[in-house]
Amino acid sequence: MKDLYPKVLEELLIRRNLLKRRLALLNDKKEELEKKINLAEERGIVVTDTLKSKYSSVVFNIAYLDVKHLTLKVYINTFYDEAENILASGIILAGQQNIKLIANLVRSKRFSVKYENTDFLYFVCLEECFQKCDKIYDNDNGISKEKYWSRMVNISMEVIERFRDKVNDFFRNNNESSYLKMMYEEVLFSVVFTEKKKYYSISHKKDVLKETINVISQIDLNGVVKTAMWKSDKNNKSI
Repeated sequence: MKDLYPKVLEELLIRRNLLKRRLALLNDKKEELEKKINLAEERGIVVTDTLKSKYSSVVFNIAYLDVKHLTLKVYINTFYDEAENILASGIILAGQQNIKLIANLVRSKRFSVKYENTDFLYFVCLEECFQKCDKIYDNDNGISKEKYWSRMVNISMEVIERFRDKVNDFFRNNNESSYLKMMYEEVLFSVVFTEKKKYYSISHKKDVLKETINVISQIDLNGVVKTAMWKSDKNNKSI
């Protein structure tokens, strides 16, 4: 029979995961509605009040659930911090050790690690992953930068998804258990790391969003770190 402390943490975690799933569904719905609105505006069609109302409702619900989700996160962390015992420090230490193992694995495969923390890792794909992309881009003489960036992000997603499986195989062999797994969460383009635990970026989790690519095209990207797909063009200029 479980004691009160693990019961509380388990219940809070279940609630938080439920909110995360609901948020994911709402964000998908928001993207779908945004595409419909953008398409209507591009065609010069008046966006109906019904569509506007649906979009506003979804945005409101996302904001509402996000607040609840963050509140639960703070609540869980408060319980965890108050423990101040061997269990808490042991979990942190184990997390750090496993991330270091994966960081070393990433480097052994010639990927470049840009940022690592207790429970996550950002790295850059190999140059050869983008060779076909480079050829059809040809220093802006081929496909547009928008399409070039889009393909690079999509390539990064495919490469990282495959590498995730190798990482989990490594965990299974190293820990002699399939309990611990690492998930692929996102590709950041572009991203700026300012200091530890502080960075800002545009996150791509499924498809490359043309709206964000359009925003990127208005930014001077020279000197900006592009993770997980930073690279230079043939003239050694930041793309």
